[in-house]
Parts: sequence; C-alpha cells; structure tokens
Amino acid sequence: MELRYLLLLHLSIVTFIYSAQVTIMGYAPQFQNQRFHVWEYKDFLSGSLQEIQETQVNDEGVFTFQLPINQIQKLVVGNEKLTGYLYVQPNSRYNIEFIADHPQHNSYNLKEDVEFTFLDLDSNDINYKILGLHAWLDNNFADMFVERDVNPGLYASKITLLKKMLYKDVMSDTSVFFSNFVRYTIANDIDNQRFLGAPSTLEKYQIYLEKSPILYDNDVYMDFFKSFYDQYLSQIDSEVSDELFAAFAANSLTASDSILSTCPYLSNPELRSLVRIYILKQALSDDFLPKSVIRSNLQRISTEAVFPHHRMIAANICSQVELIQVGNTFILDTLKGPNETVILSKVKNKYIYLHAFNPSNAYAINELAALKKLQKAYGSKVEFITIYVQKENLNSTEKHAMESIEWSRVGFTMNDAIWANLGIRTFPYYILIDRDFNVAAAPALSPTPNGKYETIEKTFFDLSKP
Repeated sequence: MELRYLLLLHLSIVTFIYSAQVTIMGYAPQFQNQRFHVWEYKDFLSGSLQEIQETQVNDEGVFTFQLPINQIQKLVVGNEKLTGYLYVQPNSRYNIEFIADHPQHNSYNLKEDVEFTFLDLDSNDINYKILGLHAWLDNNFADMFVERDVNPGLYASKITLLKKMLYKDVMSDTSVFFSNFVRYTIANDIDNQRFLGAPSTLEKYQIYLEKSPILYDNDVYMDFFKSFYDQYLSQIDSEVSDELFAAFAANSLTASDSILSTCPYLSNPELRSLVRIYILKQALSDDFLPKSVIRSNLQRISTEAVFPHHRMIAANICSQVELIQVGNTFILDTLKGPNETVILSKVKNKYIYLHAFNPSNAYAINELAALKKLQKAYGSKVEFITIYVQKENLNSTEKHAMESIEWSRVGFTMNDAIWANLGIRTFPYYILIDRDFNVAAAPALSPTPNGKYETIEKTFFDLSKP
C-alpha cells in the first residue's frame, strides 16, 4: 500500500468530539452510507485483528472515528472487503482519503489494500517519519543498486555509510517506537541483503535477537523474527526434528522446549518459546503435523506458557485452526445462538447450504437476491440455513435485508467462536454439507459468479436430477 501526501482536498465537518485521544476523519466517496471499521492487531505473529470501533460513511462520503489510544500502534481501517493501514499516536488527528482504485475487484470477491492519502500530516507524526524513512531508503538504493554487481566493494562501503547515517538519526529521535522501527528496518531491508561483508546468520541473531527484548507491539520487529526463523525445521537435523514431532504428538511442552534448546539460535528461553509457536503456526499450511496435534499443543501453550504474551498469541493462532475439512463430518450438530436454534441433524436426505451473512456488508446484501432465487428453485432438494452477525440498532437497509431471509437462520455476535471454528473471516461465506453430514465444500461456490463465472447453481441442478 502506497502512502503519499496531498494538500488539495478540504474536508469540512461542523462539529467534532475531542474527548478521545485520536481522531481519524476520512473521505471515502465510493462508500457512502456503508459501514466502516477500525481494527487493531491482537498480535503480529498470528496477524489476528480485533474490531475496536464501527461507524457509517455519511451521504457526503465522510467518516469519523474517535479512539482512546495510549501508545503508538498500527491500525487497519475499512470494510470487510477493502482495507488500509496507518500508525496512530496519542493525542493526534488524522485526515485521510480512502479511495479504492479498482472497485471492480469487488465482483471477484477479493480483499484488497487501499491507498491512503494523508492530508496535512504533522512532521512530528510517526507516519511522517516512517514515510520519510522509506522514501529516503528508496532514493538511496536507487542510486546505489547499480554498484551491487559492478563494484561489490563500493556497494558494501555505501551500505556501511547508509547504516551509520540511519543510526545517527535514530540517536537524535526521542521516539522509542521509531528508533526500534528504524533498527529493524535496517535488519529487514539492509542486513538481510547479500553483499560483501553482510552480517552472518549468527551475527544477525546476536545483534537483533539474542539479548534484545521481544517487541511484540512492533510489526517490523516481528517481520524480522518471521524472516529469520522462517521454515526453521529445515535448518535443523532431521533426527532432531523427528524428536520434536514426537514431543508435539505427546503434547509435552517440557519435551519440545528441551529439544529446541539444543538447536541453533534458540539460547534465549523467551525467544525459543515464541519460535515453538511459530513452528506450529507454519505447520498449519504443511502436512507434517495433523491439525489436531497442532491445536492441542497451541491450546496447552495458551494456558500453561510461562510468558503471558505467548498464551495470548497461541490462543489467537489456535482460533485460526479451521476445524472443518472437506470430506470430514461437519463439526456442529446444532446451531444455537442467543435467540435462535437450528438442529442440523434433523435435516434428512438433503444437502445443507450454510450461508454466513453480515447485515452491515453491502456485498453480502447484494447477493441476497440471487440467494433467494436459488432457494425458491432448489429448496426442496437443498436446505438453506443462514448464520448471521447479530447486532443492535440495525438501519433500514440492514433490517430489510434480514427480513428478506425467509428460511432458517441463527444469529451470533461477531465475537462468537463459531466464526473462527468454521473458518469464516469474510462475508458472505458458504459451506456445503452433503446428505451424510460430511463437508462437501468449504468455502462453497456462491450464488453469484466468481472470476471463472462459476456459481453453486450447477451443483444444485445436478443434485435435483432424478
């Protein structure tokens, strides 16, 4: 996502609420009368987001957030489909322009980052400093890059001078967050390069990791951590990794920690514990550990880890372990929300088309018409069931959307575990369950065409054949 400065747009609002420490006011002309959200990161290893505020873009395309912020942190702003990020610091105000350059991507159900434009950004603000840092690095590397292959020695000398200049600036800056941001930007963007005299893996461990505090709230630190320990199991002996697999299978935290303590770059106990979580996280996309084993280890870490941050991170990653897999029995016999209940096991000799719906999502609302047509055409062969985000104070559009769902439905709050357990992170979302109560597709095709012009209707048509 590119961030740039622009002083051309004037945003006018008659009144403001100044009680919060941070104000974010945005101009989003493409999203009039739509819901916008602000999320914060629960942690940067899992990447889990937590909503902290919601608002509605007004008729003029303006939205405002008032947030109690007590430290510099990275936030995500947007809707379920399109988002952008910024850093915020206490007692600051941000005017931003939120423009989706490719709104046609919505038709393909893609999540896309949006370009933010800052208006009248203060030169002491953390975003100003970060933008200036990246612009300065880009300009210097553009001038230096030609030397890398032609004159490696000169390139290495220029790299050394560049780092000295950066560290000099860091020493004069009073922001601890920015100082750490610069330090780990050097680690990521400079020291991770291959050049004459570049620090070795051991040197990078000693400089940036071994005795340095773990900066859980700094995303560039965590980027360096992830790059340094990426696919760590491939860096150790196969016999040791086999022993580690056995420890994971036995769900023994003591054994897995003991084994990892013999491995390189893991002498720091807190760092070693975090690497163990990262190994389990990366195992989710590989085949060397069953998901049940990964989940059981993460659950144990989330309750027994010595380091409180690790309990939270493990819990966040654990919630990302999708419990439903195609071909397996669907995990829920009953859908029981605060106000409604549907017993799925009572559905006999019919496929179930489970529809996840958020009444605040414009794209989800737009798909309802196609979904209703399918239900009328194939409702005798396929059971339609909707699980929806239950919220208070629906506007007229949201009420109308909810009233148009004429089949069985069950509401759950946005914080309910069902969304994570079913792997539902965007709306709308569909799961197809067969007559034997096994998961046939997750996600299933939707009622409207995807990028390949496929819809679920062909599947329903085939099911309706004698």
